[in-house]
Amino acid sequence: MLEPLTRGEAAHANPVSASLAASTLASHRRQIGGHADGYHADASALRLLAPAAEPDTDGARADALVGLAADAIGSGRLGRCDELLRYVHDNVPLSAWRSRIRYGWVRTEWLLACDRAGDALVVAEETHEYACSAPSGRHAIKSAMQLAVCSSMQKTEGGLLRGARLAEEALRASLDRGIVSLVWPIALLLSGTAESVPSPLADRAIELAREALTSVVSATDAAGRRMVRRSPWMPNALLQAGDFHSSGA
Repeated sequence: MLEPLTRGEAAHANPVSASLAASTLASHRRQIGGHADGYHADASALRLLAPAAEPDTDGARADALVGLAADAIGSGRLGRCDELLRYVHDNVPLSAWRSRIRYGWVRTEWLLACDRAGDALVVAEETHEYACSAPSGRHAIKSAMQLAVCSSMQKTEGGLLRGARLAEEALRASLDRGIVSLVWPIALLLSGTAESVPSPLADRAIELAREALTSVVSATDAAGRRMVRRSPWMPNALLQAGDFHSSGA
């Protein structure tokens, strides 16, 4: 659905929309473990903006660059991620709420990958507070998931309790809204707290994660299903062989 918008006459007529479509495709690929494919889509999103005559390309440019930074984390290139985030911070106005939140997400992930859990918590707190005032329930829920991770990683009893509470609230919200792409990672996060902070929802977390991930895999295309199967980031142990083979991947 998105790929035709990123090339040919459609891209020539509206390069900003084409760039945003490519960034959205990249985000979807990352969600299923396809960071290399996400990189190519984000790079395409950035290239599409080069001839753009529209005065307001900051949002699309930020999406592409922050996406490239996220792709770099998934590929283990933490130095490249840092370079891209610094470039965005110094050169691209983060005036759009979506760009500001996504920048916060990726910076938090980078700090966690660099074993800077304390700094990550600070950024996650700021991002979550801002996301709760933005017009997107999905962004608020994902920000809460990140804050739950960072809280739990403080290795204190208070941090673990707060992380479990945030994860449970985020899981309920994602289930209520039917955001299956968030249900499975949040459910897995909550399952890790079941022993120390038991709850009825935590007891069902693995089952909920399996159902949501199966739904995500069945809804993606053949290329996406191959990415899921090959990615070291995806919890493929939750899936049945038929989730891949019956779909022709």
